[in-house]
Amino acid sequence: MRSVFDVSYQELPAQARELYRRLGLHPGPELHVTAASAAAGWNGTALREPLDALLGANLLQEVRADRFRFHDLIRAHAAERAAAECTAEQRRDVVVRIVEHYLRRARAAAELCAPRLPVAAYDFTHPAPDSADFTGPREALDWLETERANLVGGVRAAVGHRLPATAWQLGHALWPLFRYGGHHADWRTVDELCLTAARELDAPEREASTARRLAALHHRRGAWAESARLLERCGELCAATGDAFGSTDAHDARAVLALAQGDPATARACALRAEAGFRELGFPREAALALLLAGQAEASAGDGLDHVRVAESRLREFRDVDPFNAARARIALGTALLAAGALAEASTALDDGAAAMTELGSATGQALAHRGLADLAAARRDPTTERLHLTEAVRLFDHHGDAAAGPLRDRLGDLTGPA
Repeated sequence: MRSVFDVSYQELPAQARELYRRLGLHPGPELHVTAASAAAGWNGTALREPLDALLGANLLQEVRADRFRFHDLIRAHAAERAAAECTAEQRRDVVVRIVEHYLRRARAAAELCAPRLPVAAYDFTHPAPDSADFTGPREALDWLETERANLVGGVRAAVGHRLPATAWQLGHALWPLFRYGGHHADWRTVDELCLTAARELDAPEREASTARRLAALHHRRGAWAESARLLERCGELCAATGDAFGSTDAHDARAVLALAQGDPATARACALRAEAGFRELGFPREAALALLLAGQAEASAGDGLDHVRVAESRLREFRDVDPFNAARARIALGTALLAAGALAEASTALDDGAAAMTELGSATGQALAHRGLADLAAARRDPTTERLHLTEAVRLFDHHGDAAAGPLRDRLGDLTGPA
């Protein structure tokens, strides 16, 4: 097959051969025309003729309007031609162009989907090409999902070409993708690469924030020891750099872990410490989230609903900038109300949370809502509805490798009975 590809390649015009080599360095098999433009460093007009030549030679397929795909063997051949005919410096420049294209778009998406995500300074090597803005958070999240393979591949390519700053920046900007969609395997890949990049940069603040995020992933996977180890490392780094916010956030993360491990007393103590710290530092949203966590710990121990109610009310005020946590707080309130026996009020809160998570397109949030609604159905002695919600919760949690699926699957089996 290589000889066939070689003949087709040699018959291309010079500009088309150059584009072929450059696209061979793209980190995924499918790409939008804007990514091709970024890789080539040409505008849309200059790109059209060489792109048409690749399509005419059947070296590239247009899978839908302005979106193209290499066959795996052709993509490998294009990469071989790039390795053979381009210098290491030229290949690195193309990778920078491609990854910076995805970084710009991922940052724009994060600004809409997670507007409070800290943005670290970055000096772009190449000027920004023309690119349409996202119309809103849902379109931005859809773009992240569509480009997921390319974004993860972009982080990997940047690390492979010794571009640690670019790799970390792109990985950091992907937080909304993992927060809303889960994608645990990709999340782990990206954050482990980001840890490597942060250490290569000797950037303890970046290492700490990545360790904190990776700890959250291991928590979801049920890998408690690894989560605790990363949180300990995060705390050490924050203490060494004098990062008061990071240290406070680490207390919050320890509370999350303690609650998941069935230790509400430790969870409550850590959460209230975090709440006081965030409040003192002037971060009311984060303080409300910590208070919600303390309230969840109290509710699980049968100690009342006051903190959950107050936190949910406060997080509702941040709905425009953080709709995910406003919806999550609504679900948490519903769960706490259910534990207190207030079924009607719990139903309203859980339905509200489920609707909000569906509107956001968050698989993780929808799984949480279905779990709560299954509990509500069980309290109402409605096994048919309970089974429906358990099935959906297990599907969503399982899809992302979340450890929460296990107990729910067992419960579903008990409810269904032997086949």
